[in-house]
Amino acid sequence: MNPSAWWLLNLTLVAALAAGPLARAQDTESEEEVVEEILAKVNEEIITRSELMEKVAPFKAELAQRLQPSELSARIKELESRLLEEEIVRRLLLDRARQRGLTVPQDAIDNAVKRIMDENQISDMDRLDRTLQQMGSSLSKLQSMLREDYLTNQVIQYEVMGSVVVSESELQEYYQQHADEFQIPERVRLRQILIAGSNEGAMLTATELRDRLRQGADFQQLASQYSDAPSRDKGGDEGLFERGELDPALEAVAFSLAAGSVSEVIQSKNGYHILYIIDRTGGGKRSFEDAKLDIQRKVQEQKIGKARREYVDKLKRENYVEITGDIKPAALPD
Repeated sequence: MNPSAWWLLNLTLVAALAAGPLARAQDTESEEEVVEEILAKVNEEIITRSELMEKVAPFKAELAQRLQPSELSARIKELESRLLEEEIVRRLLLDRARQRGLTVPQDAIDNAVKRIMDENQISDMDRLDRTLQQMGSSLSKLQSMLREDYLTNQVIQYEVMGSVVVSESELQEYYQQHADEFQIPERVRLRQILIAGSNEGAMLTATELRDRLRQGADFQQLASQYSDAPSRDKGGDEGLFERGELDPALEAVAFSLAAGSVSEVIQSKNGYHILYIIDRTGGGKRSFEDAKLDIQRKVQEQKIGKARREYVDKLKRENYVEITGDIKPAALPD
């Protein structure tokens, strides 16, 4: 299955299975009574309140643990709206899959189940089935849901993604209009000798070490012998830094020196420093050819999102969809 087509994976499954080892989602309101009500009609099918609440329950329990009561009600309403839209779209896509005569290879379902077991550290099918039953589900229900997800993804693959083409001119245009995205951060890799303290003795020690470096002494050896920084065990190697990551006093000097240069003694709140610039990188812009694959992915994702929205709107126009309940569907994210 094409991973980029996996956009309508059932959100209830994700909530129940993806948050670590499988565990039963408990609703905060025990034995909450759900009034049977038709929320929407999609062609010959109906979506009832109880069906929607079954999908909402795992999310509701998780949200209740994270949110304050004042936030919970609004978030649950948003969730109900989003899941209702998802269910409407899912049924439209399944109808379209039936019209196209699409089928599901058994190995696709077997692989999806195995992936769920691996991600949740479940070793055998019996344990998976028992765990699902504890959640009020079953292995057969999971497999049925995975079949439906496969079919909806195939519809999107055939009728949306197959028509999305990204031209060279579109890639060039994105590159020109998003220049900031392709700036390479300026970095320096450096060693330092730190003599801690603010007294005259610390300053004299640092000055003496700088004089020895002028006379050809090895920076790494001096750092290992005299530096008070933890990096002394690595010959003073502090690693890579971008602008904004160093003490301002050190940064001003570090980014002004060429690779292979040794600074003068620099005073900071931590003491007296001597820097050696191992290497400098970045500071330019990625070439179009270097960035081309990244640009193609971004532009393609944008075009697929737009085509997907238009396709769903087209399905709604061409099929019978009626909202009959008090929950209004909210558009799904791209």
